[in-house]
Amino acid sequence: MMNDDVVVARASGREAMEDLRRSGALDALFERLDAGEVEMTGSQGLLPALLKEALECGLAAELSEHLGYEKGQTSAQARSNTRNGTTKKTVMSEVGAFKIEVPGTGQAHSPRAWYAKDSGASMAWIQ
Repeated sequence: MMNDDVVVARASGREAMEDLRRSGALDALFERLDAGEVEMTGSQGLLPALLKEALECGLAAELSEHLGYEKGQTSAQARSNTRNGTTKKTVMSEVGAFKIEVPGTGQAHSPRAWYAKDSGASMAWIQ
């Protein structure tokens, strides 16, 4: 993440996973996976749930940045351009299909950096 003069180092996904593993935070999850209590893929799988959470968090953060205020915040900015609920979308991915809630402003065009391509497992970041 860069902000003019400040560069913040980010851990890779592998490094983040290793940190979680070393801390023991994943032990209970791995036990449940080994016992067959949690599926990895499919509509109720762990991987689609992680992707869903990541997409919804990213879309919500992007909307907050676009609107200039956080969800639940009251301000003059909040009154001039408001959030307008969510729209359900289905994401088709290699780890399974899942539904996400896409926040909206009610405007026809809200700039979006994230998108889920309807015809496959493609998810992309658009500059």
